[in-house]
Amino acid sequence: MALAVAGCGDDATSDQTTEPPAEPTAGTTQTSGDDNYGYPPEEPRKNADGELLPPPVQIYGGDKSSKKVDKDTVVIVSSQKQFDKLQKAIFKGQEDRPLPSTDFKTRQMIVVFLEPKRDGASAQVTTVRKRKNGFTVDALRLMPGKGCPGQNADTTPYSIVETDNLKGDAELKVKNQDSPAC
Repeated sequence: MALAVAGCGDDATSDQTTEPPAEPTAGTTQTSGDDNYGYPPEEPRKNADGELLPPPVQIYGGDKSSKKVDKDTVVIVSSQKQFDKLQKAIFKGQEDRPLPSTDFKTRQMIVVFLEPKRDGASAQVTTVRKRKNGFTVDALRLMPGKGCPGQNADTTPYSIVETDNLKGDAELKVKNQDSPAC
């Protein structure tokens, strides 16, 4: 499985793929780097039976969504019909990108759309954490580094991940992160 990302050394209109990070083993906590991108250290994600929850599976992401939003938005997709409709909205007028499906009886898709800006950014969901009345989706707005191509490109970044079905309200937390200079 590959994650599409835009980054240093590409023009901000093309998607590149890279392998996702290795999943943690049982008993470990999934973190996003040494400082957890400014978020507090995570508690291990557990289901109602106390079993560790896996990290979100990165499905796809890009910097040119046709779905328009005016603020950072999280969408929870719980059926194939919803997912098909959302894919059409994301890729309207673009080349078809068939995305993998999931078993919506036990899994869900989470799609994060970031506010469009002229900053060349891309989006990445880093963690999904359970909380008392729902769950929190942590995402990064990945900014091109100084001197990198695409710094002033218009972007409408998005990231699609798959998780276990989670109940309750979804809260979105977005943090900006600069990439290294080119």
